[in-house]
Amino acid sequence: MELALRNNPEVRAVRAQAEATVARAQAAALWPSPALDLALEDAPAAGKRSLTEGKQTLGLTQTVPWPGKQGLDRAAARAVQQAQQAALAVHQRHLVREVKVAFLQVLAAEQALALAQERVRLAEAAASNLQERVAAGDAWDTERLQAELTAARLRNETMVWQERRAQAWTTLKSLLGQPDLAESALCREVPDLLHQAKRLLDTVPDTTRSPEVQAAEWQRHQAELEWRRARLEMFPDPTLTVAAGRGAAPDRDAIVELRLSLPLPPWDGGQRRRQEARARMEAASAMASAARARQQRNLEAVRARLRSGAEQVARDHEENLPRARAMLQWIEIAVAEGRLGTAELLSARQMLAEWELASWERWLELAQAVAEYEALIGSAFSDTTTPQLFQISP
Repeated sequence: MELALRNNPEVRAVRAQAEATVARAQAAALWPSPALDLALEDAPAAGKRSLTEGKQTLGLTQTVPWPGKQGLDRAAARAVQQAQQAALAVHQRHLVREVKVAFLQVLAAEQALALAQERVRLAEAAASNLQERVAAGDAWDTERLQAELTAARLRNETMVWQERRAQAWTTLKSLLGQPDLAESALCREVPDLLHQAKRLLDTVPDTTRSPEVQAAEWQRHQAELEWRRARLEMFPDPTLTVAAGRGAAPDRDAIVELRLSLPLPPWDGGQRRRQEARARMEAASAMASAARARQQRNLEAVRARLRSGAEQVARDHEENLPRARAMLQWIEIAVAEGRLGTAELLSARQMLAEWELASWERWLELAQAVAEYEALIGSAFSDTTTPQLFQISP
């Protein structure tokens, strides 16, 4: 996960876009840049007099925002920063979930591939045993043909698991941002998903801490600030000019000028902009409500999958697999005592391999549910991994 958070190209792109958005919001919260004024007035247009005999002034012109506008702009910039932080946390949580799922898919595919190869070996042994029995007249040739077809089907399933393992490795390497990474053996320690599932089911999730909900709430707050800012649009920003220089000939006295310009309000009094800002605020409020409802719906759906998957995996570990192993042990004893033959032993081993393969399928489904639920509630993930983009002073 550390490699993915550091090297994944999509997260790097989102982080750069977030920094650009926050920088743009920070720039919008600044005062307009002043202008340098150089003026030459009352200069002679004809004759032998010099242009330097006219009035010459040098000054600065500054647009002064109407009181309250800059405060709202800075508050909106802080809301943009918080919304981008939450959006980046959303992408990071999704990446962590995908890395967990891809890792567990590789691990499950390796285990399932080993079981599939064992099933092929047992099926080929059963076919060979039936061929000997057919030659001895103890079995029908159709039974041998059926065993050979079963072995061929299992070989095809083995190829499918090989492809699934290769695809899982490709996905994992892509998420890590290292597509040229060579495949290597993963940690063989299988996670205790039942313990994790029980701990997650006992956890009461706080939906308000979800980055999706927080991002939507900060966007709603930003839209409210922009609407309040649009209400001040009808009050124009005055422009102040202060200049100094010297007057025209012949006196050439030092002079100081002060000019105040008051722009007229927009023709519609800023009504169109207020309507647009109000529509954006209503849309952002609706999106925030939808994000909370979607978070609750996803939690309930994944929680149901988590509970069902945990029950199935627990049943496999506590009932199905122990019974299959006990039956295999009983058949092995019976074969050793001469009460059963090799065919029954191979059949019992094939059944146990099928149960183990099916249990790995259910284990993988539980693993995906665990990863999704952890991503939704933020478990096993620290939001401190989200870097601070900018600090905008009030």
